[in-house]
Amino acid sequence: MKSNLYSPFRKGAKSCLVFLLLLAALPGAYGQQPWTWQPNKGKQLSILLFGDTNLQNRKDPGEAFRHVLPTLRQADVRIVNLEGPFAGTSQDPRLPDVPHKENWKHSQPEMVKGLVHAGIDIVGVANNVTYPWMALMRSIQVLRENNIRYAGGGENLKEAHAPVIMEKTV
Repeated sequence: MKSNLYSPFRKGAKSCLVFLLLLAALPGAYGQQPWTWQPNKGKQLSILLFGDTNLQNRKDPGEAFRHVLPTLRQADVRIVNLEGPFAGTSQDPRLPDVPHKENWKHSQPEMVKGLVHAGIDIVGVANNVTYPWMALMRSIQVLRENNIRYAGGGENLKEAHAPVIMEKTV
């Protein structure tokens, strides 16, 4: 019996996927242009949600969002998932900061400047790389010191489950 389920590896799909990945990785003119988006001004609130955001090992963390910065600045609220806690790394470069993630290193606390420069309002901190518990607590401290709200972690279960409530006027 022939299956009607979609398989991304059926004939032709794999080569198409590889082509699309290569196209996305090309450093051509498309990759160098800012992302253009026009917010709906007036009575609507514009919220931009970004996925995994990791600001490791940057000479200038303020440059992290340079290609989307004009867009970010137009939004009313900017939210990202913080995929790398601002906890600093271990003293031994051979040891990962997360035992179950080979070669994983946390971001240095000063990398938070990238989020500040981009005007990020809220971050999600519930991630598999926010380990151990003290790395999460250090990262939360850095976020608080930089007036960036967070959700998904805290001193206890109640704080970790607390929502971020933000009031904005349009």
